[in-house]
Amino acid sequence: MLRIILVVDDPNSAQDIQNQLQRMSDDVIALTSTADEVITRADELRPDVILMDVKPKGQTDGIEVAQQIKSRHHIPIIFTTANADEATVRRVIAADLDGFLIKPLDELELRAAIEMAIYKHRMEINARESDRRIRELTESLSEVIFETDMAGNITFINRAGLKEFGYTKEHVEQGMTLYDFISPDKQEEIRETIAQAGFDEPSEWIEVPGLRRDGSTFPASARASVIVREGVPAGIRGIVLNVTQQKRAEQKLREGEKRVREITDALPVVVYETDATGRVTFVNAAAFDLFGYTKEELEARMSLFQLIVPAEREQARAVFRRRMNGDDVDLMEYTGLRKDGSTLSVSIRAVLMRQDAAVVGLRGVIVDITERKKAESVLHEAQEELRQHATMFDAAHDAIMTLDPEGAITYWNRGAERLYGWTKQEAAGQNANALLLTRFPESREALWPKLMEDGLWEGELSNIARDGVPVTVASSWTLMKDENGNASAILEISSDISERKKAESALAGSEAKLRIIFATMADGIVIVDLDEKVADCNEAILRLTQRSREEMIGKPFVDLLLPEFRSLISDARKLLVGAIFVRTEPNSGKKGIIRTDFQLIRRTGESVDMEADISSIEDAAGQPAGFLIVARDITERKQMEYQLDSTLADLQRSNAELEQFAYVTSHDLQEPLRMITSYIQIIEEDYKGKLDADADEYIAFVVEGAKRMHTLVNDLLAYSRVGTRGEPFMPISLSSVLSAATANLEVAIEESHAVVTNDPLPTVAGDESQLIQLFQNLLGNAIKFRSDASPLIQIGAEKTNGDWKLSVHDNGIGIDMKYAERIFVVFQRLHAREEYPGTGIGLAVVKKIVERHGGRIWVESEPANGSTFYFTLPKGDSAA
Repeated sequence: MLRIILVVDDPNSAQDIQNQLQRMSDDVIALTSTADEVITRADELRPDVILMDVKPKGQTDGIEVAQQIKSRHHIPIIFTTANADEATVRRVIAADLDGFLIKPLDELELRAAIEMAIYKHRMEINARESDRRIRELTESLSEVIFETDMAGNITFINRAGLKEFGYTKEHVEQGMTLYDFISPDKQEEIRETIAQAGFDEPSEWIEVPGLRRDGSTFPASARASVIVREGVPAGIRGIVLNVTQQKRAEQKLREGEKRVREITDALPVVVYETDATGRVTFVNAAAFDLFGYTKEELEARMSLFQLIVPAEREQARAVFRRRMNGDDVDLMEYTGLRKDGSTLSVSIRAVLMRQDAAVVGLRGVIVDITERKKAESVLHEAQEELRQHATMFDAAHDAIMTLDPEGAITYWNRGAERLYGWTKQEAAGQNANALLLTRFPESREALWPKLMEDGLWEGELSNIARDGVPVTVASSWTLMKDENGNASAILEISSDISERKKAESALAGSEAKLRIIFATMADGIVIVDLDEKVADCNEAILRLTQRSREEMIGKPFVDLLLPEFRSLISDARKLLVGAIFVRTEPNSGKKGIIRTDFQLIRRTGESVDMEADISSIEDAAGQPAGFLIVARDITERKQMEYQLDSTLADLQRSNAELEQFAYVTSHDLQEPLRMITSYIQIIEEDYKGKLDADADEYIAFVVEGAKRMHTLVNDLLAYSRVGTRGEPFMPISLSSVLSAATANLEVAIEESHAVVTNDPLPTVAGDESQLIQLFQNLLGNAIKFRSDASPLIQIGAEKTNGDWKLSVHDNGIGIDMKYAERIFVVFQRLHAREEYPGTGIGLAVVKKIVERHGGRIWVESEPANGSTFYFTLPKGDSAA
């Protein structure tokens, strides 16, 4: 039934037409006599057809009204009139509307006019949709598509064409011809090719140099056809392909053909070529071994068919002819014939050989498939045996059953027996839903119409097995129908997903626990999307920022940071995807986590010192999806660090002052001490023997004490100079340093019969004089604290991570390890002065030199078993 608006100014005529439409089972949804009203009713009712007088009542002409409606809606409009004068007819025809009837209306003519209008309307809609799809398809193609008029002016070119030739749509609209895209020397050839193109078929593909806007050219292949409208040529439509890569490939192909020829002889299969009669023109070396012929025999006009047993040659010739005719023939299998008369199974595959587009023969391969045939025979026998002992359904792991339309079980496989516990015999004939106590996601009455309509239902079901254990299955039901379309059976295939459902439930529980932890953690947690906006956060961060959740979610995270820290997320992104993190280094010790400090802004504007661990969040495909930021308030720690830094600065300043004091004190004591020593020695020389024995002894004590104090002051001065009078570090050979130290100790080494050996020693950055002092003190101690045996001293060197570890080993008296720290303290001695002379400052100087060089020193020893002093020096250059 059609919905029609009727616009007729004569009431009698309107009634007559309305009666005719009702007899035609159409519905007049609106009746009006004015043109102005019909526009409003068309907007509201959207009829199938409008039947309207050419000149209805009102100020507006019917044709003008029709054109307004057409511009707003695609509604067929048929005009009626009682006065068909020539001017009116011309106006109707010029308006290109959908029909024109003269009153009084004949019912058949009215019906025909409405049907024709509806048909034309549908055709126009289809044509518009077709044009739209064709334009969309054309614009989506990567090939150049163009259209011109018969003069060659471009009327259309797709986006690929504009991009390829370097023009814009505006350039084309300003006026361009097809020949603007072609090199001048080829334009005449293209004109001739287009002129020869027929109405019914496109031209041949031709190669032309395409001309871009910037003057560059590229090899192109073009094809065109004539656009014909109403039997008259209206223009040219064509396609242009950029064949630059094809040209390069052709060159490589020519080079490759030579290599292929050389390679074929190394192949384990027979490669052959024949002429158009089947005569062998080329074979590779594999043919000689496979068939027993020589190269000369095979290529001396021997036919390919002679390599096949006589009984199959006619079949081979027929296949050869089909291939030569261009038929698509897959590989063929034959019984091959060797020179000695023995046979073998072979497969032959071939392709056409062309020369200048003409077929000149075949090229192919022959493969010995004797072993494969034997294997196939064995496999076939095994498959037959398998079919005899098992059916496909019984071999399936899933539970498979078939039901009749009432739900009774007609088939029950072994998978169903395993899953539910009932045997085939016990299940047969029972109602499946009643047997398994099935619970559906919807009622079976609601499921059945869907199954009847779609033929398939899939979903999850809850069943009860024989032992009472619930079983959740993913079930697929397929409806089978008989030849009359009636339901005949249902195939149900179910997979046990009970464990998966338990896992999903456990996962949901874990997620709930994680959400509780997330919400209640003392640390602030923020989840940031890749666009650096806050996706989620917990209560702790809201308290820290003094903001509400609404003020956080969806806002840029950087808005929470002081300006100097706003590259935090972008820097983290760079590091977590393998780039360099600009602001901080990862120091958490955990893979994929960055720890850094920043300052957060509260809503009040107050800044808070924070420490954050930043890690990436990945999606199911392992791709970055966002960032997890766990932040904590470290204001108190920062305050403590500031206090500690201040204390350390005070301590360093105090140490420097103490070192300077020690230096000044020891230096200033030199002169009075020399004076005291000199006068005591004069007294000793002048009055020795002139006073009593006690006076001589006292004078000797004073002289000895002055000498010891002089030595002590010199050692103290040397100790203080390590930190205050050092030289800049330079590359120093430790071999040279050791040689200088042993030269300084030459007398002590000779007197003690000491033997000093060393491993190859490295070059380090250091203060040469201090390093000589370091080795000299350690070697001197090894000689001083020797046992009864002659001193054996070994200097070793070993690379470690970032350092050189050096060692000085001796065979002396050794040290109890409870004094391992004490011996490096100034003025600390383990022996009486009468046993071993010295001030107890030598090892303290050694330790200070090592520490100035960025290393550390320690000792490993046992009493009476010698000692080994270890110390480290950094590799490479370093600053003092």
